[in-house]
Amino acid sequence: TLSAVVGCDGAWNMSVGGSIITVGVDSAMTATGGTICVAGPLNTSNASTGGGDVTLAADAGITINGAVTTTGDAGGAVSLIANADGDSVGTLTVNAPITTGGGTFTSTQDDFVNNSTGTITTAGGNVSITELGSASADYTISGEINSGAGDIMIAADNIDLGANISGGTGINGIVL
Repeated sequence: TLSAVVGCDGAWNMSVGGSIITVGVDSAMTATGGTICVAGPLNTSNASTGGGDVTLAADAGITINGAVTTTGDAGGAVSLIANADGDSVGTLTVNAPITTGGGTFTSTQDDFVNNSTGTITTAGGNVSITELGSASADYTISGEINSGAGDIMIAADNIDLGANISGGTGINGIVL
C-alpha cells in the first residue's frame, strides 16, 4: 500500500494500493490491482480552465471518506471508476460530500453505496452512475443527489432509494 499526500497545500491524502499516475491541475490516480481511499479533503480549482478535474480509477474499489470539491468558472468534472479492469469486483462507497460546482459527476462500478453523509451536488452538471461488468449490481442511495439543472442517469440491476434525487429535465433510474 502506497500512502501519499498529494496537492500543492497537502489538503488531501490517500492510501492507495497502486501507483500515482499523474497529478497536476487535473488530478488523476490509478490503482492497478488495488483500491483507492480518499482519506481527507480533495480540492481542485482552476479559474482559467473552469476547474480542475478529478479522475480516480481502481481495479478493486474506491472509498470516499474525505470531501471532494472542484471549483472554478464551471467547476471541474469528477470521474470515479471502481472496476477499472472490468472483472465484476469493484464497489464505490461515498461517505463524504462530492461537490463539483457545475462540473459533471460520472461513476462506473459494480456496487454503489452513498451513505447519508455522502451527498453528491453538481450545481448544473450532469450525473451518471452506471454499472460496469457486473452480473448483479446493487446500488444503495442514502445520500441526496442534486444536479441543479443537470440530468441524472442511474442504471443498475437493483436500486435501493432512500434519499432525495433532484435534477433538471431528465431524471432516469433504470433497473437492468
